[in-house]
Amino acid sequence: MLFGDPDFEERERKNIEKRRQLEAERRQRILDPRQRQLGVDADTLQKQIEEKRERERREKEEELSYAQYLEAVEARIMAMEAATMDQKRKQNAELNEFRLKHQTYNQRLEFDLNDPKYQHKQGVLREGDEDTRLGVSSGQVMEGEDLTAQERRNKQQKQLRAWLLQQAREREEAERQRKEEELAQEEAVMAGLTVAEQAKARAAAEARRVREQETEMNKRLKEEYEAKVRAEKEREKQEEERQAEYLARSEFLNETHNTTVSAANPNRYIPYNYKGLTREQDDAIRQTVAEQLEEKRRIAQEEAELKAREEQYLESATRAVELEARRVARAEKQRREELAQALAAQAEEQRRQAKSLDDERANKVTDDFFSGFGTSSR
Repeated sequence: MLFGDPDFEERERKNIEKRRQLEAERRQRILDPRQRQLGVDADTLQKQIEEKRERERREKEEELSYAQYLEAVEARIMAMEAATMDQKRKQNAELNEFRLKHQTYNQRLEFDLNDPKYQHKQGVLREGDEDTRLGVSSGQVMEGEDLTAQERRNKQQKQLRAWLLQQAREREEAERQRKEEELAQEEAVMAGLTVAEQAKARAAAEARRVREQETEMNKRLKEEYEAKVRAEKEREKQEEERQAEYLARSEFLNETHNTTVSAANPNRYIPYNYKGLTREQDDAIRQTVAEQLEEKRRIAQEEAELKAREEQYLESATRAVELEARRVARAEKQRREELAQALAAQAEEQRRQAKSLDDERANKVTDDFFSGFGTSSR
């Protein structure tokens, strides 16, 4: 339901009028002794049953469509989340691989200063008893020497490396399981937030529709104002073009030779058409310039007044729109209250009818049964 929608209000008004008309016809038919019929109004009941079935069918279609929309949105969100997590896992794996290959401890610039095996890498002092590097007086042949110590240490290092790699693989597996659990939890949270987001989206759409109506009205007022401004500028431009054309064709300003030479004597100039001006002509021109400046100031003042009136008109129009919106809201609120009262009255009437129908089915005949004829359409 969209409050303030003219089409919705018109449909509600027509439905209320239709129900009132049907109630009036039924009252007239029941209370008229010549047209009164015994039994149940089968046509009316059948019509009500068909309307109820049609309403239930439309509601089921709407629910099915909404459920399909929710499933599509949820599937899309899950796919996007899965793609994001896959990309993140891929980036982390590439980062770890890069660190293992190119950022190891022994590749640091200062590793040679902190290498715990620096002395071992220097090499042994001799290699066997027949080492040619040793002289006669070297004194390097000692009892209890272990010449296979380096080979034994290499084997131990290989075992240590294999053990470290196994620990790294176990840590990676544990990290993968932890991330999968976090992903499942995030998907569950997103599924729960989907419904709230959709409700928020519907409310935002309604607010956006109201803002669009206000924007459209403001846009229309702005276009009218801009059209007026453009027309005024076009008028000023045409006036300036006519003035420029007049000045361009002026023989006096162009100093046309034929108009300044006297017809009686070619060596004399016509005083009133000569370029050199007299004081009177100069004063007249200055007076004309002053009048033009005064006219320009007057036009500028009129334009400022026109702009002020237009701004005042826009402000009053905006205020009128706000007042109209408030009036429509009050009318909608009153209409809802009247509708609620009418529905409450109908509900009360239906309860009373149900109670009366139960009394009739009990086959209890009292004085109230005979006094009820001709008093109500129910």
